[in-house]
Amino acid sequence: MSRVVATVTLSPEQRWELRTLVSRRTTAQGLAKWAGVLACADGLQNKQIAKQLNVHPPTVGVWRVE
Repeated sequence: MSRVVATVTLSPEQRWELRTLVSRRTTAQGLAKWAGVLACADGLQNKQIAKQLNVHPPTVGVWRVE
């Protein structure tokens, strides 16, 4: 059985800002992981995002609701 995850919607400006943060070499590791929100907005499942970013799936779940 597949769980329904919360939809994350980002404006074009929010996407641009997150992508800019991720691409900077000086962005803190923790902040860069928040770019996982982009992956949430792109419709990926928590397990997929967690694997890509090397975090636990519940962490991704927190990103969806904040």
